[in-house]
Amino acid sequence: MGRIEIVFAAPPRYRETLRLGPEDVNRRGHLGHDRLVWLLNRVRPRFFARLGVDESAIDGGGLILADLALVCRSEAFAGEELAVEVAVGEVARKGLELLYRVTARADDRTVALAKAGMVLFDYRLRRAMELPEALRQALSAGPGFLEATA
Repeated sequence: MGRIEIVFAAPPRYRETLRLGPEDVNRRGHLGHDRLVWLLNRVRPRFFARLGVDESAIDGGGLILADLALVCRSEAFAGEELAVEVAVGEVARKGLELLYRVTARADDRTVALAKAGMVLFDYRLRRAMELPEALRQALSAGPGFLEATA
């Protein structure tokens, strides 16, 4: 069986620490993949906000998720603190790539890696639009590393 491989090679631009609650675990008692995706979606807008960007209001458009790859490496449990790091991958004409690394703070084990393809979408015209130069600059030359605690 072929496996998805995600390499978190870009330097992290943002880190947020989250504590898992009982609502984050599935019936097997560990972090469920659906809650993991929910956590990533919770961190993403705060990453953009720290760059000074409102991901839902960019030149009349908004960033939408075009694709998502997720690789689970180890279990995580209610009560654990997870560090979610975000890095910027490829930046294209109409979209960009975000890389995520989720690590258990207690023992530094990798819980998951993810790669998300985001596209800037014009909701009025119902089509992808070009990334503005200001967004490109924020992604490439913005502040080096930002950390937040939720």
